[in-house]
Amino acid sequence: MAADSPPDFRLRLRRDSNAVIAWLSDMWTRRWFRWLGYLALAGLLFLALIWAVFARDLPSVDQLRDYEPPLPTMVRDGEGKPVHSYARERRVQLEYSEYPQLLVRSFLAAEDKTFFSHGGIDVSGMTLRQAREYWGDQIEPGYANRTVSITNVQGRSVTAAELGYSSD
Repeated sequence: MAADSPPDFRLRLRRDSNAVIAWLSDMWTRRWFRWLGYLALAGLLFLALIWAVFARDLPSVDQLRDYEPPLPTMVRDGEGKPVHSYARERRVQLEYSEYPQLLVRSFLAAEDKTFFSHGGIDVSGMTLRQAREYWGDQIEPGYANRTVSITNVQGRSVTAAELGYSSD
């Protein structure tokens, strides 16, 4: 029965790791493999450098969860009606459900029509864009360009009032 039992896991792991190390040392004698290894190391160092440069200024997750945008201070009369508001920026905090659906669809049409179907990064869209740029194909206007006129919805000009916003 002892002869039929599998070998100890630690011995099998050591034997397998020794085989991997032997394969790597054998492959390291080949020039292309060394260059590939150096290129992979350089790529990892480049990504670490980019992360260190850009990530140091990013806020922590706790700061993002507790974010409160600067809202205006409202001065009200005796009946509670707003008389005047004081603010550096004119902001109104809205929930997603409060945005007019036409506005949401307008932004999605101009920016990313597959926004709700990918996990945050549209890999297929980025790959298609890079391929089109590489082969010199005509690129559709509006990719990653927030200055695209979102007021042109379904072939007609849309005013702010139609989107549900007043100008006052």
